[in-house]
Amino acid sequence: MANYSMSMPRSRISLKVKKRSVASVVADEETADINRPLTAAVIKLYILCFLCGIIFGIAFHKSKVVDPSVIRDQMLLTDFTFLKFFLATLGTGIVSMSVLSALPATRQQFLTTYDNVAVKQTAKSKSAAVVGGIISGAGMTIAGSCPVTVFSQIGALVPNVGYTFLGGLAGTLFYGLFKPAFDNLMLAVRTDAVNKWRKTSFFVCALPVAATLGAIVCGLELYSPWGGNAGFQATDLFSKKSWPPYCAGMTLGLLQIPLVYYIQKPLGGSTSLLCMLGQGCVGPFKNVSPFLRKFRTGFTYWWQIFFVSGAIAGSYLSASASGSLDSVLGVTPMQAFVGGALMFMGARIAGGCTSGHGFSGSALMSPLSATMVTSMFGGAIATAMLMQRQGLL
Repeated sequence: MANYSMSMPRSRISLKVKKRSVASVVADEETADINRPLTAAVIKLYILCFLCGIIFGIAFHKSKVVDPSVIRDQMLLTDFTFLKFFLATLGTGIVSMSVLSALPATRQQFLTTYDNVAVKQTAKSKSAAVVGGIISGAGMTIAGSCPVTVFSQIGALVPNVGYTFLGGLAGTLFYGLFKPAFDNLMLAVRTDAVNKWRKTSFFVCALPVAATLGAIVCGLELYSPWGGNAGFQATDLFSKKSWPPYCAGMTLGLLQIPLVYYIQKPLGGSTSLLCMLGQGCVGPFKNVSPFLRKFRTGFTYWWQIFFVSGAIAGSYLSASASGSLDSVLGVTPMQAFVGGALMFMGARIAGGCTSGHGFSGSALMSPLSATMVTSMFGGAIATAMLMQRQGLL
């Protein structure tokens, strides 16, 4: 039978196997995920996400980045706590991804995670990353927050953070209602994702970047030393009001390991608002936004709900243990709302926030994420300088 097949004319038999695109594979996986029943195994994954969120919230609170003045002072270039925290998180995340990519037992999880991120980024252009980054950065300075920081601020009872959250919902809803218009203005030109790390060593390429980030953090610490717990004596680490920002950042970066290994999702948080708004797309509102409606069900989206809930709980526990609940000054209600709206709308335009692009996409060496992060800091710094000149800071 084998000889007969080999003797058939070439025109009768195609020896080529059509290769499925990465996008189609990921789409099928998401469809299967949405239809997946709530089993004991899935519940365990939700618990894992909640526990990771608790650690996330603790680290964020201990870094002092929950204080709006810390973020604003960073953008005024007078305090580098936020930058040390951010770069330490990113650098540790890169190391975590490198380890996952190198070990045979975890390499497939790393590749799947990269595919998931790469496919989503094919829907975004560089112009979307730039515009979204600038808008999100401006909102960060105005609100003294970040799309993921807001959940830790809620847990720490930062004044007026509720307005920031409501603004975030408004900005996300605005994007969801007018997504086709945004897409037409900033259309992506790519058609499919390509995983360049399947034949290239991510480990070798990424570690020099992580080492460079570590050197920058060390330089910033020498230039502007951390003095967090001066005058405050605590008997244990958890009761301290703050940790060195680079230690808190390293804790955050290590969270990439359990998330990538168990659920093939990197750190993220702003999609949780899409999931929240998607719950309202029922009955007479079912067809208001097909984009928002798709976020109603599925572990792919709901895991972030449990993650940010854990972040709120973790920040509350940390603030309670250190006696620092409601201990910082918030921004005005108007600034909180407007800043929150800009932060989350910008994150949706760019396809990710300080966590999705900054901590995760950049840790996967994504040029689009690097573009967004650069634009975000540029927009935040420019807004801070303008607000200072107008006497608003």
